[in-house]
Amino acid sequence: MKTENQTVENKKPRKKTVILVLAVLFLVLGIASLGYGAYIAIENQKTDSEGYALSNVYEVNSSVYVFALWMNEYDLSPIWRALGADNFAQLKYIVTSTDPNKELFVGYATASDAGPYLGQGITYETAYPEWNWIARPYYAAIEIPSTQVVNEEFPMAPPRLPQEETFWRISTHTNTTTKMYYLPLNNMYTLFIMNQDGSQGVQATLQIGFKVPIFSWLPYLLITVGLVLVLVGVYLLLRRKQK
Repeated sequence: MKTENQTVENKKPRKKTVILVLAVLFLVLGIASLGYGAYIAIENQKTDSEGYALSNVYEVNSSVYVFALWMNEYDLSPIWRALGADNFAQLKYIVTSTDPNKELFVGYATASDAGPYLGQGITYETAYPEWNWIARPYYAAIEIPSTQVVNEEFPMAPPRLPQEETFWRISTHTNTTTKMYYLPLNNMYTLFIMNQDGSQGVQATLQIGFKVPIFSWLPYLLITVGLVLVLVGVYLLLRRKQK
């Protein structure tokens, strides 16, 4: 029959084993958290001053009145949407005028508004047969292999100056560089680049930027948590040796 002292002695190795397992677990989780936090911090250094990963620069050299691009809805999973799309995805378009004599108008509208507007017979240029815009953490790209001029046979200018239209969701104008911030969710949108005076010959460069806002502060959280976990793991190892 085991005495009380024998029972206590048998429990000691078990307790040491539990402490060892916990120490290793804390150390592994801590090192992983430190590594991932450091990785994100390093990747953040490759973005612009606003935290956006920038795409290649696409040159718009259109001889007509409007350069238009149809943009499919951004595919964000239901979980991320529920937690707030702005926390996980933000998009910006950078448009720079390359003709110092003309001021650019840049706007975007829903495809349901853009279709009837261009359907009046306005001569415009667009990507054809298709184009891709890619937006994911630390990578963005614009792929426009070819374009097509629509209503070229019978050239028609916009009936009014672009700034006089009321269907724009966001619009701006510039003779240098302008930025537009939005994320195409729940709809298909159309991006317009025109001359402010409605004239022909749209000359500009176009660039896309994408970021995940939580990545701006996540490294600080991961590194802090990682340090705490490592310290707890080291403490448990030292405590086990003392016992």
